[in-house]
Amino acid sequence: MSHFFKLLDPSSASNSSLTITVSPCEKKKDTMIESRVFVLLKQFRKMKCLKFDGLQELAKQSVANLPLFGMLSHLDLGFVTGEVLLGLLLKSPVLRTLVFKGISIFDMELLNSAAVPECLTSTLQVVKFGSLKGFEHELCVAKFVMENALMLERMSFSIVYWQRKSKETLQRVQETIK
Repeated sequence: MSHFFKLLDPSSASNSSLTITVSPCEKKKDTMIESRVFVLLKQFRKMKCLKFDGLQELAKQSVANLPLFGMLSHLDLGFVTGEVLLGLLLKSPVLRTLVFKGISIFDMELLNSAAVPECLTSTLQVVKFGSLKGFEHELCVAKFVMENALMLERMSFSIVYWQRKSKETLQRVQETIK
């Protein structure tokens, strides 16, 4: 079920937190839901905390339409594609805390061609990776964050239950992020 909200005065949302969950559509992507999500995000662009689940359902071209989140300091994501993750980081210059469950799809070339988000070099202090499976793209993102997050104080990983006993996976994670 989809609900549409329109704020009469978007400036009243400056100290707000927003939780959005986009459920996967069974047969095809519902563009109406995607456009409603972006209308909502534009209205709450001055929020300080955003929890967003279901981003893997958004189209790649939608990343360019994301508003600038000039006050966003806490971002909590579900599973996310690499393009959307980097797009949100680029649009969140004062982000301090990033939490996400995992990266569903990631083009490795994206890290080579992408500009380093401002939040990595100036404000990002805490990163929590959830559901780490030990895939190469996950480790490359972790290394990218470690190399570029100049203010990073803490980075944590939750390894998926079926990989916890794998010494090989743990060693690869340790070696990659050193």
